[in-house]
Amino acid sequence: MSKKFVPPTVAEVFSYCQQRKNGIDAEAFVAFYASKGWKVGNQPMKDWKQAVITWERRNAANIKPVKETSYKLDVFNLISVGGQPHR
Repeated sequence: MSKKFVPPTVAEVFSYCQQRKNGIDAEAFVAFYASKGWKVGNQPMKDWKQAVITWERRNAANIKPVKETSYKLDVFNLISVGGQPHR
């Protein structure tokens, strides 16, 4: 017999994310799954800690390193006067 799923509190998710040093927003995680009735797709969630790990992997895949040249370009574009680049 499987244990009944009990949704975690924000504090529990926060503590787990701190232990894993993953930078996941615990409030966003809880709000997201609470809004979906703690379901993954059409199935009830079984293990919220595994869902946190999935978020870690998704976030790691979405992080792209910033190239030095694009950073300089962004800074250049931020320093402008009247919509014209400052020279």
